[in-house]
Amino acid sequence: MQFWKKEKSFHTDCFNCIEEIEQISASAGIKQPEVEIVNISDNEKDDRKLFSEVRRILGESGVPKEDIFVTVADTSTSGLDVLDMTMLRLEFDGYTVEKLHIDPEKGIADHSETSLNLELYKAICKFKDTGITDTFNKLSEKISNKLLAELLEQLDHFSGNLNLCQTEDLEPTLDKIYNILDSLEHDADAADNIEGLVCDNLRSVFGDSKPQLLSMVYIKCCLSWKWTTQSLVLFTEVLPKELVRNKIVQCDFSSFTNATLASEVELFYTRMTRDMYIPKEKELKSLLVNFLKGETGNDSKNLYIEDFIVLIKWFEKGMEEKGLTIPFEGIDILYSFPEKNDGVRQLTEFIYHNCSSLTMDKFREKLSNSMDSIRYFFKDSLMYDKENTISQKIMGIKYLYPEHMRRNLDGFRLNIDYSKFSFFKRFLAFFLYLKLVRNRVCHAIPLQTLDDDLNEDHKERLKCFGVDTGTVTYESLSRNITNALSCLKECLLSNVPRTIHKYYVSVPAPDEVDDIENDIDSHLRSLFENVPSFDTVRIFVIKDKKREGILEKALIAKIDEYAICNDFFCDIENISDSDEPSEFISNLLSTVEPGDKIGADTTYMNNIKMYGMIMFFNAVIEKKAEIGKVICKDYCLTDLINSQFGA
Repeated sequence: MQFWKKEKSFHTDCFNCIEEIEQISASAGIKQPEVEIVNISDNEKDDRKLFSEVRRILGESGVPKEDIFVTVADTSTSGLDVLDMTMLRLEFDGYTVEKLHIDPEKGIADHSETSLNLELYKAICKFKDTGITDTFNKLSEKISNKLLAELLEQLDHFSGNLNLCQTEDLEPTLDKIYNILDSLEHDADAADNIEGLVCDNLRSVFGDSKPQLLSMVYIKCCLSWKWTTQSLVLFTEVLPKELVRNKIVQCDFSSFTNATLASEVELFYTRMTRDMYIPKEKELKSLLVNFLKGETGNDSKNLYIEDFIVLIKWFEKGMEEKGLTIPFEGIDILYSFPEKNDGVRQLTEFIYHNCSSLTMDKFREKLSNSMDSIRYFFKDSLMYDKENTISQKIMGIKYLYPEHMRRNLDGFRLNIDYSKFSFFKRFLAFFLYLKLVRNRVCHAIPLQTLDDDLNEDHKERLKCFGVDTGTVTYESLSRNITNALSCLKECLLSNVPRTIHKYYVSVPAPDEVDDIENDIDSHLRSLFENVPSFDTVRIFVIKDKKREGILEKALIAKIDEYAICNDFFCDIENISDSDEPSEFISNLLSTVEPGDKIGADTTYMNNIKMYGMIMFFNAVIEKKAEIGKVICKDYCLTDLINSQFGA
């Protein structure tokens, strides 16, 4: 470059250029560089493959990303644009590009010309990094591409409304942005031109497609732009409302009287975790002993000793993997337990002092007789701190289970993947902490006052859920909000259509049952044994006008109770009975759609209803629905029905 700078002239012909490069290299005593020729024409459309060719050359040569120079000599305006686009794509790939202009009269100078495409690209990059759109209005007036001009307008609306947390205007704007990006990318020629660059940058901001929860996009933008206040407001105020609006969480809010917060926020911040049953110390000891003796099943009360169960199972698995039978020989396994707490220390000391030669079975037996040696697992300082609302909320999160929420909140439903329920509990822990922070940030209250609500015990418990409870900074808030959204995303159900379960039952007559509770319970177990825990079933109760209402209420109450205890949801509807089989079949068929899975309990149906149900099953097959579980007096008739109707 220094030799060229002194030469004051430059041959535009490629081959003369190569010859001159050889001469300059020889006179400078340096190795002659490799030269590859890439044609640039005046037709911009012919040059959109330039970038891929240049990138291939760079990839094969192994040139460091900081050593790229682009020189511009005598060329047309379209040629300059092509070079601009090539440079921008190289910069987007991580290369550092220095652009130089070679003038035959003045020699080499910094290329200061800025094309419209370059201005647009820089404006989009500025939006991506900061959310600022101050140049968009002027650019949209210059741009001939109407889609790009409309995109700039919508991005400006989005940034302005997000800054003010006006979320009711954000969704339609974001829909338009996604549609414009799809249209721009639909043009096959847009891969390596300004449209492609714009789309690549904005996809990194908004994602490839519209997400299940738009709040996640809004919050992600605020975090990347360091809009701390907005991110906290959106997370604590807007996200709960969207979860309710999308029916991921459902509840009857009519009972939320005298609440000082929005109902949806009140639900997440207080109602889900309050009124938890707290077991007594004696009961916890009993649960621990039962577990050690192998006498516990899937009782929900096991949740109260979950920490202990996880630790013991971790220890026993490690012993098995190492082929050990004496706990004393595997103490190092406890030291590697990922969650360090006082319970690990107590259990380690117990093994060290009491189990030098005991087998695992004897260790369990001795430990069950020495509960006071591991007080950590039943002596919880927060559990009995009933005067402190934060203590109660943290305990509510720790011991949260679906049955509790459904019993304490009218109409409550949580439509998530129940196998990932622990992630939802972690999300609530983040929400509790961030709500406390939000109250201070948005009201300009010193953050040091957070210690008035959270003592060291509170902070340690929240840390167990992954919450960063250290000094509040933008970085710590960003981590907490990002991790909270990750937990929520982990337990959301996919949008894959699920089977709709529909079940048909009849109200028994008083003379048909001796013990209504036990009789119905046995039928429910048979009918619903294979319903996934997070599914919703529609139950149609065939009502007989001649039968007493008390039995109908008992049946519905029992179905509700069974659904709560088995973690699925049910919608109960009445279906009209009729003495005319054709009318009865018509009533039944009005409830069936293709793809449904149909089940029934025909135990309490009379002959007319049974005849109607048989004809109904035949019609169900023709409607492309599936016959599921059909029972009658504890006998399963499904295989018989399927074979009869050729399913």
